[in-house]
Amino acid sequence: MKKSLTILIFIVSMMILITACRRFGQQQQQDQSSQGSGTRSAETVKPPPDMDREVKSDFSMLTPYTPPAYRHTRLHEGTLPELIPSNAYKLLLPYANTSVQPNGAICPSKYGFVTIDGVVVTDLIYDFIERAHHYTGYPAVPYPAYKLSVNIPGTETMWGMESLKAACALDGSWITPFDYVEIVFTEEAILLMRRYDTIDIDVYDYSGKLLYNMLQCEWVNDIHDDTWIGTIPYSVSEGYGHIPLKIYNTYAYIDILTGQATYVEFGNVNQFSEGLAPVYKGSDESGVYVGLWGYIDRTFEFVIQHEYVIAYGFIDGKALVCTQDKYWHVIDTRGEVLFSFEEENKHVNPLYYDTGYAVHPVDGRGLSSFYTEDFKQIKLPERAMASNNYIHIEELQGGWLGYRDDLNGYYLFKYGKEIFIADNSMYFMHADEDYLVYYSYDTGVSGVLTIDGDDIILPQDNTSITAIPGSDGIKAFILNSNLVSGAFGINTNQTGPFKLIDTNGDTIASGSGILSYDEVIGLYYVLSVDRFAWLDSEGNTFISIPLMSYTLD
Repeated sequence: MKKSLTILIFIVSMMILITACRRFGQQQQQDQSSQGSGTRSAETVKPPPDMDREVKSDFSMLTPYTPPAYRHTRLHEGTLPELIPSNAYKLLLPYANTSVQPNGAICPSKYGFVTIDGVVVTDLIYDFIERAHHYTGYPAVPYPAYKLSVNIPGTETMWGMESLKAACALDGSWITPFDYVEIVFTEEAILLMRRYDTIDIDVYDYSGKLLYNMLQCEWVNDIHDDTWIGTIPYSVSEGYGHIPLKIYNTYAYIDILTGQATYVEFGNVNQFSEGLAPVYKGSDESGVYVGLWGYIDRTFEFVIQHEYVIAYGFIDGKALVCTQDKYWHVIDTRGEVLFSFEEENKHVNPLYYDTGYAVHPVDGRGLSSFYTEDFKQIKLPERAMASNNYIHIEELQGGWLGYRDDLNGYYLFKYGKEIFIADNSMYFMHADEDYLVYYSYDTGVSGVLTIDGDDIILPQDNTSITAIPGSDGIKAFILNSNLVSGAFGINTNQTGPFKLIDTNGDTIASGSGILSYDEVIGLYYVLSVDRFAWLDSEGNTFISIPLMSYTLD
């Protein structure tokens, strides 16, 4: 009985539901018919007749996604965990993947090697790859080797990580072990230091041959006890390094290719430049104080006697010296005076880019004066001469000098030329006979002007501009956009657009990422979140390696 009652209740419920559905359908038909006859039910709000109930999207304005093109091959399938020396690679080029910082900036993370023909020969296994170059001077002198670095786990500090170093040939024909804490490249040899506190230094030539270890040399036991180990590696020039010895007023000049030492009795010595080295004589043979500098040649004999209280090295056959009467002169390699600076109570030094000489007041009072390489005096602008404010002269490239006037703007001048720019927040990244690449601290814009004041590149927000040198002057400009502020005000790049622009202002190449230029081999390279690419001198991509980037949390 109970079961029959349950079935009856279910049947009645279904009938009620069916009746309700039919009435709803009839109401819908009435609404539609009333809409067609010009009447409208107050209870039903219909969409406008031009609206479709289905959502449609027009994607025609969007750029279709195109995966990065592969323009490389691999040495073989599987992992490539180390550089295997070979004479078949030709020129090796570094490539890198990226890390994305919390502020959106991208930077290289790991490095590997690819041949100039596009064959990947190592995976991303190094923490840094650096082209070998001389550690001093401008511009840097490149040498035919790479310095490789791998970080040591567990050595993280706020300044970075400790690392082990190795060197390899540009063509990958040889590589040293990762046994060294520092490597110094000189013109003749490579000095690889195992420790900073001993003389344990291996000396290689550029064919990858180990010549000797300095601990094997007899003069090691004669080194002064307080000598810093870096004295030798960082003093090498024209094939010789020097180091102080335990014997009072005695130095050793080390032939870096053979390890042979020549002992000389001087109170101080400096590097060789153009075959001559300044040396200091504290006292003569009878013990009388001398305190003067002279110059010796490669036979370690005096060629210019000790008669100077200050003596610089030679550049293009000229050296700057100061005599005992406190006057400054420029001499040639025979000691003959080429030019004398007549100003009293002044200090003279070469301009930073070796394009002339700066004469500064010793007491800091008064204005400095400047001379070209051939001793023509560069006149200060009249506005600077008449100013009552302190005038600081900046040394720029190409022989240009400049100063800021707080009330007016920025003045550039050199021998026979003067340019005024009505912005005293200007900073010049490049200046030569044709172009000025500038950045304004006040407005945050960068641009390129001709010397005549014409805009090659109009002011750009959040953009870094780099001038690219050619055989006959500047040949192009790199623009990297989307700059972001980093630590201590340093600018780094987000993955924004880049452009390569010629000197007419026309775009040669463009893309996404950071574009840079390798001046030594004359090629461009692109670092972005999804690829690393090498471009030829015309801006055409010839190597493209798609990458997997990662983000720092």
